[in-house]
Amino acid sequence: TQMTDKAMYTCQVTNVGGTAEVKLNLNVQQIKPTLKSDLIKDVTTQAGETVRLTIQASGTNPKVKWFKNGEEVIETVEETYEIVEEEETYTLLIKNAKPIDSGEYQAVITNDVGQIKTKKIKVQIQKAPELKKKPQSLVTVKEGEPAHFECEFDGNPTPKVTWLRDGKPLTPKDGFEIKTDTTTGKSVLTVHQTTSKHSGPITLRLENPVGAPIEETVQLQVETAPQLLQKPQPTCEAHLNQTASITFKCLSTPKPTINLYKNEVHIPINGDHYEIVPNPNDMTTYEIKIKNVRPDDEGNYRIHIENSLGHIDSNVQVTTVDNVSIKPSSKPNKTDLKQHETLVLEYIIDGKPKPDIVFMKDGKEIKPSAKTQITYDETTKVCRLITTDVGQENEGSYTVVVKNKLGKQETEPVKVNVTAPIVVKTKLPETTDGIFGEQINLTVDAHGLPQPKITWLFNGQPIKPSQKHKIEPTKDHPDQTTLTISKLDTTDAGKYTAIIDNGIEKVETTTTLNVHTKPKLESKLEPNMTFNIGEQAEIPIRLSGENNTVTWYKDSREIHFDSRIRVVTDEFNTYKLVIGDLRPEDKGVYTMVIKNKGGSIETKTVINVKEQKPQLLSDLNDSPSANTAKIGEEFFLEIRAQGKPKPNVTWLLNGQELSSHSSDYELIVTEDGLYRIVFHQFHERYLGEYQAVITTTTSTIRTKIIRVIGQQAPVFTQALPKFIQIKTGEKLTIECMAKGHPTPKVSWLRDGKVLSNKDGYDIKVDQTTGHSIFIIPIGTVKHSGKYECKVENQYGTHTAEINIEVLRKLK
Repeated sequence: TQMTDKAMYTCQVTNVGGTAEVKLNLNVQQIKPTLKSDLIKDVTTQAGETVRLTIQASGTNPKVKWFKNGEEVIETVEETYEIVEEEETYTLLIKNAKPIDSGEYQAVITNDVGQIKTKKIKVQIQKAPELKKKPQSLVTVKEGEPAHFECEFDGNPTPKVTWLRDGKPLTPKDGFEIKTDTTTGKSVLTVHQTTSKHSGPITLRLENPVGAPIEETVQLQVETAPQLLQKPQPTCEAHLNQTASITFKCLSTPKPTINLYKNEVHIPINGDHYEIVPNPNDMTTYEIKIKNVRPDDEGNYRIHIENSLGHIDSNVQVTTVDNVSIKPSSKPNKTDLKQHETLVLEYIIDGKPKPDIVFMKDGKEIKPSAKTQITYDETTKVCRLITTDVGQENEGSYTVVVKNKLGKQETEPVKVNVTAPIVVKTKLPETTDGIFGEQINLTVDAHGLPQPKITWLFNGQPIKPSQKHKIEPTKDHPDQTTLTISKLDTTDAGKYTAIIDNGIEKVETTTTLNVHTKPKLESKLEPNMTFNIGEQAEIPIRLSGENNTVTWYKDSREIHFDSRIRVVTDEFNTYKLVIGDLRPEDKGVYTMVIKNKGGSIETKTVINVKEQKPQLLSDLNDSPSANTAKIGEEFFLEIRAQGKPKPNVTWLLNGQELSSHSSDYELIVTEDGLYRIVFHQFHERYLGEYQAVITTTTSTIRTKIIRVIGQQAPVFTQALPKFIQIKTGEKLTIECMAKGHPTPKVSWLRDGKVLSNKDGYDIKVDQTTGHSIFIIPIGTVKHSGKYECKVENQYGTHTAEINIEVLRKLK
């Protein structure tokens, strides 16, 4: 049904009988567009192919429009796009597709009653890179001028443009500027200020995911003055009769001219003796050859390189070298020497540069020393090894090794022999003493060249090495040989002979071995022995052995015998150390050392001396009458004490020890234990508390403490004046100095009356010292009279009379 079918329809029926009709009004409704088949997926294809985008849609008279990137696609005259409609199928054809046709495509279906859109898909038209305009193949500029290369390109995706040298991208830090515009498809390479390093091939590369990359190589030629990319070595060693080579690299555009000068004289490089050879694979590399090198080719060479833009020079010092050689000297080498003679080995040695010369002995280098010199004469080329005072150490195989940079040579070995008579440094003694059961060493030190061998005999019969007899050289002294006889017994005593033989001569040395028995203890000492002080100590011991010598030591010091300490020996080899009247100092370690030719032994014991503790038999008398000392008179204190050893008594005054030596007192000790301190003229400084300390080495006891007080009647220590005369108004001072024990009381009297400060006097008294001062501040006539100074204590009174006269003032 079409929209045009909408109308009023009439149906007529006619027959012979008549006509009948019926009318019907037909109304046609439109259907909205419906998408039956949508665009499926994105499309990627190569340029030049046809792209087909197809959908299916239904509805009433639908109209389909195609859009690219939001803009309607219009069929073009060039027929790039073609839209095909077949019933409900609608197709957009993109013919001979180009990258420009790439984009986002969508179809919109509309009619009078609705609209519907397909989904959007992407169409990608790919194209391999294309170089539409190649860069100039060769650009030539002078150094410092700019250089440009330009190209045009196409491709989808847009090709990556890279300018390279030696496979590496060019960068601004190398002086290259690259500007690429992907919109216009142009790329420009610019070098604003060219240098020689910019010269050379440059490769342009275009690449994208489609197809293979394309490359175009161009050449940038920067004309420069010659530059040495690699200087020749400053020195050249030229081997005589061979070809020497001097190689260098030079960059020069245009190509340079090369000249050679030797010692500033121009040398033609014509290929006869000197030749310059360029490298076919590297236009910058040159080689100058000196053919069949001669000695006169040595010198300073200057290579001069120039072109139209400049020049450069480089110097090479050429030295000639030659292989080493060794020839025998005209003088034959003497190789059979006697000890202390001089060895001379002489060769003619040549080579250039001067070779290193090493003399070897038995594979080891010989170095100069006080005995050995190595000389070389530059003119005659004669080299000598001179060794004076030769000995066994100089025997061996000698060679000369000569080498320089060119090579090495070595002589055939020369065998040097040194002989010397046998010298016996250490002979066997006439007799040798051995100890029974022990081993003995018999040593002989003999030297000779050749080194002698030593054969041992016992009573004229050869001794074979065995467990009993060992014959071996001394480790650190190869000239020494020792015969060791183990576990000596009496059968080993006899005559031993060492025969020293080096094939040239033979000498002998002999000793007689005596085997002695070592001393032996037949009894033991007690490890500890204790005796009472004052007793006699006896230390017995029994010995065996021949010709024993016995020495006694106390605390490692030898004992010198006297009447108190002695040794008693009886006929049964019993030795007895006797110490009479034992004292504390006898305590200690006693050692007995027994010696004979067979050896020595020792034994020890410890002697302890038991002491008696001190006892106080009579203590200090603590009665006051016994302990009152009259000053200036004799006074003593005493005790009685005993102990073993006799105790020592120390006297203490107020807790301080009194010296044992003083002119003020005497210390008396009697044999019966009386200890007394006697003061011949007792002085007041010895007043105080006394105690005696009784000490032995084992213990200490103390007496009781008693106090000694002094007794002395008062006396004036300074005489007072008997008469004093002063003037009226004057001050009078009288000083009184007195002593006594106890300290005396000082009183001043006038006419029998005791005076005080209330009487107008100034009286000062120090009752602790007995010192007093009597002062009349202002003398008047009434002060005239008889005065007394009285000093008194419980042991007496002493008075001094003073007459004072005060004169009247004159009118």
